Amino acid sequence: MRQYRYPVRGSYWEFPQGSYEEDADIHVTDLVRKELREETGLKATSLQQLGHLFEAYGYSNQGFYVFLAVDLVQGEKELEVSEAGMENKAVTFEEFEEMVRSGEIKDSPTIASYGLLKMSGVVG
Repeated sequence: MRQYRYPVRGSYWEFPQGSYEEDADIHVTDLVRKELREETGLKATSLQQLGHLFEAYGYSNQGFYVFLAVDLVQGEKELEVSEAGMENKAVTFEEFEEMVRSGEIKDSPTIASYGLLKMSGVVG
């Protein structure tokens, strides 16, 4: 998905992601399903946890879980007001890697998550 990110004053492609903004007690898999549905309209039949990473542990303790959503069913997006204009597109693994090389993808959690996906054997 691509959306405008104010801190870097630009639009870049990234994997769907979210945080515990309203419900600190939400289970991580419920949050994953909620964010995936909101941002892409996709519903996953199952989720496979690939790992847990830290965003930038040199100055923050913020971490994130990485999941692979499997057996997807397309539904309607449920974007929040702040997500207006968000774009989605499916790409091949080769296209993803070219988007990283060209600078269309600069989001470190997205690139690190792709690394976990490669190590899981899903990507050749």
